[in-house]
Amino acid sequence: MNEKDRGLELKVGIFVAVGLSILAALVVQFGRLGEGFKNYYGITVHFADASYDELKEIAEKAIVNGAAGTDLQLLLAIGRLWGADAWQRLRFVEVAAADGQPRLGAPHR
Repeated sequence: MNEKDRGLELKVGIFVAVGLSILAALVVQFGRLGEGFKNYYGITVHFADASYDELKEIAEKAIVNGAAGTDLQLLLAIGRLWGADAWQRLRFVEVAAADGQPRLGAPHR
């Protein structure tokens, strides 16, 4: 191969790489386009007042992050293992954490 063909192949390779990068960026951008139309809103659930079926519905339909998500998964596991009436044997105590959010399972004082 002569020097002219190598230069042309390098230019074509760079052109293809840039084109694929732009295409990937557009796919990601337009893939997120629908999220702007979704409605997100906050809900407050007092776990002591919710039934097992209500908690299952929340877990299926909502994204619960942080300590509340962990608490929700713990309560669902209790319900699966010991039945929905296990709520009657639990004692819920509001304990403010350092960030001001109540957390289930925090030490009782």
